Amino acid sequence: MLVRVILAGLLLAPPALAQEVGDVIKGKATVVSGDTVKVDGNSIRIYGIDTPERGEPGFEKASNFMRAATERGPFICGVFDKDRYNRHVAQCIIDADTELRDVGQALLEAGLAKAYTKYRHLQPTLIRWYETVEAKAKSECLGLWAADPECR
Repeated sequence: MLVRVILAGLLLAPPALAQEVGDVIKGKATVVSGDTVKVDGNSIRIYGIDTPERGEPGFEKASNFMRAATERGPFICGVFDKDRYNRHVAQCIIDADTELRDVGQALLEAGLAKAYTKYRHLQPTLIRWYETVEAKAKSECLGLWAADPECR
């Protein structure tokens, strides 16, 4: 009986905020910007990408793209680190009905983000992949890259 009461308490308790590297944060995401979301009360900086800041060209497009992504399904984020703003640095995927989709990769493919290598040491293979995806979007003059002089 005591075990049932403890389990019921855990199930009814509010979700704990992620505190450790290696934690997985799951839930509905809300958009802060193109590369930052809140999931289950946790501020998350999407690992390996950088999108334009508020007031910069491309900010609205990247943020709207992220809003559309949050509507596809819950986010599952694996925490790698924390940044100087105390946000979790995490790779996030969307748990859509028929597929799992890497959010950072999707933004890079659309040309709405650039590969961000500051945390390369955490996942060097993933960063190399992101750089490859970015190069393809750039060569196709997608998104942010359409304004590049080489695309005119």
